[in-house]
Amino acid sequence: MREVIRLLVLAVITFGITAAVVLSSNRILDAEPRQGTEEAALPEGRYPQRVSEGPNIARIAAPSPQEWRGLQGFPSQTAVDFRVPVNALNAQLQLDLESHLVEGGDGLLRLFINDTQRDAIVLPPGRRLHQLTYNIAAADLAAGHVRVRLEDNGTSNSGSICPTNATNLGAVVQLLPESGLALTLNEPPTDAQTAALLASQPMSIGTQPEPVPAVWASQWLSRQGLATTLVSGEGAEVSIRPAPATEALAMDEKLLVVSGTQGLEDLARLRGATLPDSYRQPWPLSVAALTSDLATHTFRGSTRWSIGYKLADLPEGRAMEALALKFRLGQLQGENLWTLRVLLNGNLIYAQNYPGNGGEMEVNVPVDPALQQAVNNLTVTLVDNTPNQSICRAGPEAVAQLLPSTVFTPAADPVDDLQSIVRELAAQDAVQVQQAGNLDAATLAEAEGLLELIMPLSLKPQFGGEAARMTVTVGNGQTLPQLIGEQVQAGRQVALVTKGAASSSGSLQVRRLADPAAMPPLDQHQAGLVFTW
Repeated sequence: MREVIRLLVLAVITFGITAAVVLSSNRILDAEPRQGTEEAALPEGRYPQRVSEGPNIARIAAPSPQEWRGLQGFPSQTAVDFRVPVNALNAQLQLDLESHLVEGGDGLLRLFINDTQRDAIVLPPGRRLHQLTYNIAAADLAAGHVRVRLEDNGTSNSGSICPTNATNLGAVVQLLPESGLALTLNEPPTDAQTAALLASQPMSIGTQPEPVPAVWASQWLSRQGLATTLVSGEGAEVSIRPAPATEALAMDEKLLVVSGTQGLEDLARLRGATLPDSYRQPWPLSVAALTSDLATHTFRGSTRWSIGYKLADLPEGRAMEALALKFRLGQLQGENLWTLRVLLNGNLIYAQNYPGNGGEMEVNVPVDPALQQAVNNLTVTLVDNTPNQSICRAGPEAVAQLLPSTVFTPAADPVDDLQSIVRELAAQDAVQVQQAGNLDAATLAEAEGLLELIMPLSLKPQFGGEAARMTVTVGNGQTLPQLIGEQVQAGRQVALVTKGAASSSGSLQVRRLADPAAMPPLDQHQAGLVFTW
């Protein structure tokens, strides 16, 4: 018996000494390389050589490089869209990422290009620079943009059994402003084309010497995915001229001059700006025209789909009247139920429980036109009511997919002046755009927001010559009252559009005026749009 006890004690001592030596060795081996590579780039030899210069090469920087963009915590995801001109033959994505992961953590970064996974990268502890390069074929450029999606997952909680959000926040992956897309064009760009391609994002548009055409161009381009900003003094990259010219795009020293509607269309084409999908589809309108979130959701508890739209971007400018939802659902455990909730601009318009059977589910939801504004958000929430019974207080995973066969149907008639004016505008091919009086920078910026909310993108602007049937005049509280009085006396239809009293960015006040005395009071520098026809 004594021999057995002696052997057991010897075994325990030997195991303890061996374990201590191994752990100590690992700490030393683990610490040394990190001290020398804390800020160094990881070797990325498996990537192609980066394209830098050439007569047919143009490089587009990542959108809004002044903003922080990336991933925070585990799990997390983000997406970046690069607009691509139609004359691009192929492209090379050049990403510079910096990862920072706490000691004891481990993570995995996945990279998708146009929803196809192109890479998976292990995130080591410490701060590391990852320089990633991917060649992109012409077929992947056909949509006019390249979408890059980053997803990460992992743990920073040193292996706790039930991780929480708080213990998984020790991870950051930042997309650095040096990232960009190198394009190979089918021919060397001209000086003006190069300036259009390489202009910063947001693109700075000068308001002089033609402020209203600049305001129109800024909202028209930004709504098609090309971020812009208005500049009243020096620093503008682009000048908008309303009159057509021999060269729609030309250079005036370092300034890109865009002339006429043809110049605007050429600029949009070169920068890959595209109309929303809702302009290419009739009623009934597929949900795919308003959201790309149609992949299967895997979740615990609840999931949601957020569908945003502008009234002016819907076919024929008509508001919605009904939503025919179609889902593909997984089966819930036992007798548990699905709960479906639909909100429109924060208003609950539908709530109902449904059996937890799997398969396809169809639900018709009335959408009240009276609740719709210039800018709208429809939120669809699906709740799995299965109780949480695991040791981590997390229920089982559920799956649900919003199907593209989900459709919206239109309202028969407008219910207010906003819907009436938008429908009238959508029926026109062009609109006369003019200015009343001198407008300061703040008024021009406010007028841009008004135009963005109410004008269909299909309308072509006219800045002179033969007048279109409808005219929109940009003015303020000093100049618009006289104009309204003159137009009412001339027997024309008149509508005034101003910023609404509500805090919502989609709030507009639209009034048709048959009597100038009914005009609401305006501050001297408050912007307004007057529509006459």
